[in-house]
Amino acid sequence: MKKTLLSLLVMVCAAATASADIYTYDFMSNGLAYKINNDGSNTVSVTYEQRCKHLGWDDELGADAYSPSYPNLAGAVSIPGTVQNNNKMYRVTRIEQEAFWGCTAITSVSIPASVTTVEPNPFQY
Repeated sequence: MKKTLLSLLVMVCAAATASADIYTYDFMSNGLAYKINNDGSNTVSVTYEQRCKHLGWDDELGADAYSPSYPNLAGAVSIPGTVQNNNKMYRVTRIEQEAFWGCTAITSVSIPASVTTVEPNPFQY
């Protein structure tokens, strides 16, 4: 009985964590989502607006089905060097992995010199 309850508790916690991970940014500014870096440096990372939904099957064309990280982002994107949130200024220093996953309507991206780290595959698919 205890083992069954423990297993059930683990599954509930895992499901809650997975659903909470759909949106993991700290704030939005001018259409982009940002996470505040936890190193005390007043810096942020560009991240996804919504977590990509990698589905376990292919669509009718044989391509992997997914949901873009920014469903409405299109055209030229300009990442600013600084952003403000709650009267606090942050320097933009990182672009996270898969930040722009599946954003096929983006035509160009301007990245400021303040960005010193670009994680793998930020523009995948």
